[in-house]
Amino acid sequence: MSSRDDLLPVYVTDDEIFSELCSCWCQKAAIGVDTEFIRTDTFYPRLGLLQVYDSEVTYLIDPLRIELWQPFISLMVESDCVFVMHAASEDLTLFQHFFNAQPKQLFDTQIAASYCGFGVNCSYQSLVKILLTKTVSKEETRSNWLQRPLTSAQCKYAATDVLYLLKIQDLLSMKLMSLNRLEWVSLEFKSQLSVAADAENSERWQYLYASFKNAWTLKDYSLAFLQSLLLWRETIARAANKPRGWILKDNEILSFVSALENHSTQSLHSCFTIEDFNDLPQRVKKAYGENLVAWFNNNPPVIESIRRDEILVPLTGNERRVLKICQKVIREIAEDLDIDPSLISNKKQLSNFVRCHSSHNTEFWLKMLADWRRNIIGSSLIEAISET
Repeated sequence: MSSRDDLLPVYVTDDEIFSELCSCWCQKAAIGVDTEFIRTDTFYPRLGLLQVYDSEVTYLIDPLRIELWQPFISLMVESDCVFVMHAASEDLTLFQHFFNAQPKQLFDTQIAASYCGFGVNCSYQSLVKILLTKTVSKEETRSNWLQRPLTSAQCKYAATDVLYLLKIQDLLSMKLMSLNRLEWVSLEFKSQLSVAADAENSERWQYLYASFKNAWTLKDYSLAFLQSLLLWRETIARAANKPRGWILKDNEILSFVSALENHSTQSLHSCFTIEDFNDLPQRVKKAYGENLVAWFNNNPPVIESIRRDEILVPLTGNERRVLKICQKVIREIAEDLDIDPSLISNKKQLSNFVRCHSSHNTEFWLKMLADWRRNIIGSSLIEAISET
């Protein structure tokens, strides 16, 4: 691995050269990968730059010039080359939309660092400083990555973002091995890839209502309407490539469906007209009124499609007391392991455990855990709540 940090990056705009590079990278054990994108006024991120460091040279690939991406997709899905990235979730979401693919092998240095005791969400700059005693600039983080030509400062920043990834991977891997936690992070990487790959799964959109704020307060009719309205917004936002809130804000949706509480279920399957949406903001009716009416007539709300068991209801007073007991157990275990408690079990997960305890179904929750988590916290949690 080259020790020089001042090597100039190679700017790639030619499809043939890019294809040759991808073939070479297929033979590598690992490459450092990062992206620069803009997502200020769109649903999907717009790729501005792809960076790759192959242990010898840093490459800046221009997505505004490259047209043939299949070699890179093949590198991702067919080779055993590990994509070393930092805080990769947004990059993976971009990959899914832009390439309809995910890397076969992933190493996320932020996740790895968290299991080494560096805290959750440790920045790339912090890791470089801590592990390599070098300083990395943040100055170009918010710059326009779609402008051409890119400035020399942008190119330097982008190149530096991948330059140290392989060194960091080596150091973190050794630390994880000494702690016997390589399996832990490997499972986290697989979960991260699975979540990203599922991002475009339209079948999941029909369950958006289950995680919508205050959905548990709504009656069946309003819930069914909420389900259809959220599905409509998701479809429109993705098709128009606009942020969800630009189509219809969450508070506007909640206000609208809450006003339906006194409706009769008899009107569920009736023919919809624009009058049915009078309580929506005027800007929404003006821009999407006809589309809304057509959508609801083709996809009318159906109460039978609602699954109330999927909707999280706030914990009772006693359940909140049990939750605090569980959180104390997790904090003590995390302190012994020198990692953040959320890496073992976060508040949402523990709340689900408490709900399972209330319904005498804690074994189901424990079975859903990765083996290492179950081995670490299973008996301690059961013992802690046995007398509650």
